Amino acid sequence: MVPVFVDTYFEGATPLRWEQEEEGVIDLYVIHDHARFSPNQQFTQWDFKVHIPPERIGSSVRLRFARLNNCWNGRPSPAMKSKRVTSVVSYDGSTWLPLLGIPSETAEFAIEFELDLRSESTHFAHVVPYTDSRLQQRLNALRPHPSVRIYDVGATVDGRPLEMVELGNTEAPNRIFLRARAHPWETGGSWLLDGLMTLLTDDTPTSRAILETTCFCLMPMSNKDGVHRGMTRFNVKGIDLNRGWGVDTPHDPELVPENACLQNWFSEQRRAGRLPQMAICVHNDDNGRIHPSHPSIDPAGYAARLERFEGLLREETWFTEGMVGGSYRNSGTFGEGVTELYGADAFIWELNARWAEGLGRQPMHTDWQQMGANLATVVQRYFKADG
Repeated sequence: MVPVFVDTYFEGATPLRWEQEEEGVIDLYVIHDHARFSPNQQFTQWDFKVHIPPERIGSSVRLRFARLNNCWNGRPSPAMKSKRVTSVVSYDGSTWLPLLGIPSETAEFAIEFELDLRSESTHFAHVVPYTDSRLQQRLNALRPHPSVRIYDVGATVDGRPLEMVELGNTEAPNRIFLRARAHPWETGGSWLLDGLMTLLTDDTPTSRAILETTCFCLMPMSNKDGVHRGMTRFNVKGIDLNRGWGVDTPHDPELVPENACLQNWFSEQRRAGRLPQMAICVHNDDNGRIHPSHPSIDPAGYAARLERFEGLLREETWFTEGMVGGSYRNSGTFGEGVTELYGADAFIWELNARWAEGLGRQPMHTDWQQMGANLATVVQRYFKADG
């Protein structure tokens, strides 16, 4: 057999069991995230490396993911049910290529990937990774910039600091908040905010004009413990950071400090008269749409403002997926809760991880970076029209 080693012992790697029982085939048995005191469980994340001896460069292996079910609201469903399951692969740790899976013809397995082994170490992941180490490098590079303020608002269950990044004039009339990585696997939000921060600090006349009138408040990585451990959805106490945003019950600082400290930050901004007018929680899924809230106060005004924002996204970026329609109210989500609690126009923005209609292909991290850069102009135009 081709000698291989599946490496799951690095930052962000996904815990899993693997076996090599056939020549050129690696069988993968992944581990769910489990919700606390609930049957809910989810697997959407894979991130590992395949190592081989140098003399085997140029060979290939077939990766087979064993079948398993996710469960949401007590309803099981196949974890890899999409007809188009995508991954990414890197042979040097920096250049990433898309890779499409195929349904397995073996009953025990769901999806297979044919992986070319072009180097001694091949990095294979669902989406291009964005680790806390990478975030710290970006933040350290940003700290000297005169328009940037970075401070901790709290810490995770495991004690990892949670940074808030403010870019722009503190007295600016317009304020917007964006959060990424409420769910660890969803790196699209990190790359989008990365591109946004790069644009806003490039010291061009355009970026300086944007920062003069708008303050951007960013939480770039809210579920750091889950990111570090290669998890999918919940924090290490089994709590979903996109739930529990009810108007009556505050977040438990022991079970979900990641949300409790953010709720405290919003409350402090309200006391200081600095609440953001808009708040966005950025995610990844297989659909890529905006999920609006349904506020009890001024619902028509909220809908009109969000429709205008969506229109600007279509004009300035490759976004085409649109909004989720209907009047369904998903109580307890970040969008619904922040809208009711603080009066901001809050919503969930899902980035399609497998297919971007506006690009006609699988989106890559560089596409999300570019979307983040273009988002700066979207926000500028939005507030200019609103004012």
